[in-house]
Amino acid sequence: MRHLKDFENNNSGKPAFCVFIAPRVHEDTINYFWISVKHGFEGRKQKIVAFDLKNFVRILESFIDVVEQQKPFNHQNIEVLFSAIVSNGEEEDSSVNWFRNIPSNIEEWETSLI
Repeated sequence: MRHLKDFENNNSGKPAFCVFIAPRVHEDTINYFWISVKHGFEGRKQKIVAFDLKNFVRILESFIDVVEQQKPFNHQNIEVLFSAIVSNGEEEDSSVNWFRNIPSNIEEWETSLI
């Protein structure tokens, strides 16, 4: 969260996300990130996405599928996914629901790529 804040301060006006990837994301970490997304960190809401390894691999496999189909893919495609996850975090009433819905966000994103 601190690194994202520093990056945002040094790159104002540009979209910035923190991507956290772990084999398994501990529920305390999920809660901590969700609070930062929903309520903010040091006065500013943050754009943080957390993936367990299974979901991150799914994203990479989707990327491979798109490339193999010779469809266009760029950073904006990833930004759409990350933005959807952050928006979901802002709307959810709990960190558990937010993290539980990430696979649905990925599925919707995959559908939009096809």
